[in-house]
Amino acid sequence: MTSFDTTPMNSYQIWFARGAALANSGHYLEALANINKAVAIRDDDPSSWVLRGVVLVHLQRYSEALLSCEKALKIDSDHQEAWLIRGATLHYLGRYQQSYMSYNKALGINRQSWWQKITQVWNKLLGIQNTESMNNVA
Repeated sequence: MTSFDTTPMNSYQIWFARGAALANSGHYLEALANINKAVAIRDDDPSSWVLRGVVLVHLQRYSEALLSCEKALKIDSDHQEAWLIRGATLHYLGRYQQSYMSYNKALGINRQSWWQKITQVWNKLLGIQNTESMNNVA
């Protein structure tokens, strides 16, 4: 008979894998329950928070999904998938400018949006000097 390693790391991996499999098969409520167990064991892995965010988007629980993406980004501010899911979540919440900035971060683009460019030109025409704080939307 084979014995299974029941260390916390192994049980985290089991809950995470089950959650991912359930999410991939469209069983989002069950997936969320498994991912929540994984996160309860180990909350320092951004991938589990991102997966949780994806599942919550599928459940149309966008505010919770955004919080999960934010937690993932606190752990790893360069996590590309977290920025992507954050962008989609913000889009669903109707926060389009922030959404586009998140998509740009996911793509590795750190450039001004068209809205920021227009605002900067307009402010220059009006003689407003400090527009940097106005351009930081996300």
